[in-house]
Amino acid sequence: MHARTFHRAGTSGFTVVELLVAAAVVAVILLVLLRLTTSTMEVSQTSQARMQSGGDLRGALDRMSADFSASIRRGDLPPSFVKNEDGAGEGNDAFSFFAAAEGYRDAADGSANRGISRIGYRIRDGRLERGASASGWENGASPWDFPPGSGGDDAHFDVMAERVFRLELDFLMADGTLRNQPAPANWDEVRAVVVTLVTIGERALDRNNGDLAGLAALFPDPPADGSRTIERWSAQLDTPALFPGGTPPSPPVLQGLQIRQRVFPIRQ
Repeated sequence: MHARTFHRAGTSGFTVVELLVAAAVVAVILLVLLRLTTSTMEVSQTSQARMQSGGDLRGALDRMSADFSASIRRGDLPPSFVKNEDGAGEGNDAFSFFAAAEGYRDAADGSANRGISRIGYRIRDGRLERGASASGWENGASPWDFPPGSGGDDAHFDVMAERVFRLELDFLMADGTLRNQPAPANWDEVRAVVVTLVTIGERALDRNNGDLAGLAALFPDPPADGSRTIERWSAQLDTPALFPGGTPPSPPVLQGLQIRQRVFPIRQ
């Protein structure tokens, strides 16, 4: 009888160095995946914020378009276009005009709402606001001190869009020229009003520490050379070095900025 002999196969395991290397590789892969996920989430949130902001602003511009279409053009009811409403030489414009639209009526006024109101638009605390007052329109009387607005009744204003920090008016004149200043005093010489607005997304504003005034200062009034406001401001976004002082916002803030323009023809 022959005795059987058994041979145990040699066994081998991972060394400590190999385990450390494998752990490091896994950690790097997880870090890359985490960054990709975070970046994707930020892009998605930024896109959603831009869509929401853009939707609100489109709605506000559509309402503005309806107001311009309903404007009343009479010699005794002139529009009021105010450049640099804050009086600092540069800054947000404001405007108002009479239109065939419903508006707020003061309880003490005693008159009925006759469907003719003074409609006004302005920027207040980073919001685009619309005012509508139905009282005091007869014979050109202004129902509130707006613009310029120092004595305006805030109860007559509604917020149309949030985080809108810049409003600039340009005017297409009867002779075909584009004017930024001075503002026209009546409808006769105006063929279209050009409204340019700048807004920022919520996340981008948080990254800028809520400094809307600082952002507004980066979009100065265009020079009186007939250039379009949106062209000058859009060039700044495309070429950040063109910002005043050569100091643009940070890239995340820059990505959150949007410029919108609407042209409102004035039918004679």
